[in-house]
Amino acid sequence: MAKKITVRMSPQLRRNLTHPYLIAAPLKEYLFRATTLIRDEGRAEAPEDLGKMRRSHVALVDPQPVPRWGRMEVKATSKGAPYPLFVHEGTRPHFPPIDAIAPWANRHGIPPYALVMSIARKGTKANPWLERTVEKLRPHLQNLNGLAADIIKKWNKP
Repeated sequence: MAKKITVRMSPQLRRNLTHPYLIAAPLKEYLFRATTLIRDEGRAEAPEDLGKMRRSHVALVDPQPVPRWGRMEVKATSKGAPYPLFVHEGTRPHFPPIDAIAPWANRHGIPPYALVMSIARKGTKANPWLERTVEKLRPHLQNLNGLAADIIKKWNKP
């Protein structure tokens, strides 16, 4: 399971791009910077226990000549953890496997059975660190002046 933050351009802007070579490199650079910034800040904001969840943040940019998206995902990878989505979104009451809960509970001095019963009654509270990260970075992400300046420079080249 993956939690995704996607940065997309508007369909109108996409239609207006008649010279792909003018926009491709600056747009790719903007999307790379935006997704990398979200990934790095998201890692810092993510809850930390053993660090697996922080290592599961991945920045991706559409490889097309004119990219349509940049995406930062938190997903289960060989280096990551299988549970980031549940921590981010919270859960409804359920009975988690005690074997999965026991290592965390023991590290935090909580009897595993008591933790399982608490989750069975209340579920788990959401910790939406990605939303907090995007809100914090919104002014930086909305600043497209650098992208516009790069496009103007390329347009004015002979």
